[in-house]
Amino acid sequence: MCNELLPSSSPLRLTAVSTSSTFHPTAEWRPIGGIRQMGFNLMITGKQGSFLAQPGYQLASVRPDKPDVPVPVGTATGAGPYNLFSLTDTGLPDVKQKLFWRPGIFFKSGNSSIASADVGLDVALDHSGQWLGKRTIEMNPFNNNLDTYIWPVTPFFATSGPVDVKAAITVMNSINNKLQTRLFIRSGNDRQAPGSQWAVMESSWKAVASGNSERNSGTGPLGADRFWAQIGLGVRTTSASSESRATLHVACHTVGS
Repeated sequence: MCNELLPSSSPLRLTAVSTSSTFHPTAEWRPIGGIRQMGFNLMITGKQGSFLAQPGYQLASVRPDKPDVPVPVGTATGAGPYNLFSLTDTGLPDVKQKLFWRPGIFFKSGNSSIASADVGLDVALDHSGQWLGKRTIEMNPFNNNLDTYIWPVTPFFATSGPVDVKAAITVMNSINNKLQTRLFIRSGNDRQAPGSQWAVMESSWKAVASGNSERNSGTGPLGADRFWAQIGLGVRTTSASSESRATLHVACHTVGS
């Protein structure tokens, strides 16, 4: 479990021109593990007009440049200077299929007049998990046999805390739909000489569409019974007579209990 306080957002002068809410991010995208609680402290000062604001967040399954619609927290308020918002078990988002998140501020005018204020946001997050790593894989030269190739994606990491693993896989320029991907794991007590062969983590192979595609593996059990573990991505083609080529990007992190 990790209690993380994000760097405080300096007060921003926000101007609302309509009664429709606008979302302004206050931090960079970061990996998201399992969440136990999200806390938001909103600070509104120097208000002019009928200015209203509330905290919120935004999630992304695979790529931050293709995010979900931002989600507001609580009810918009014009009071200040401090307003505390908190999410616990019943209000937390389901992040099993998400890899990234960022906090932000929703703001609007309470009527048709222009309104503004200086707004800051403090964010605390009680979560679990750790960022493991990422890798770019070039399926080139052509793969034209049925062999399974496994590329290590992460360094060896200790298995004592995390229990689940989640990965985002982006495939670019696949020349056909013959490729498949699957997460693998190997473990050992000596990371210089792993004591086990690669074992499957996902229940089945996942087909890759022609062209560009992406997927989030969702959370899956680590299953490692030794001190060290390493995650890899397996790639194969479904036809020995069809040549395949693509660029794959993989990002991975753990989710604690």
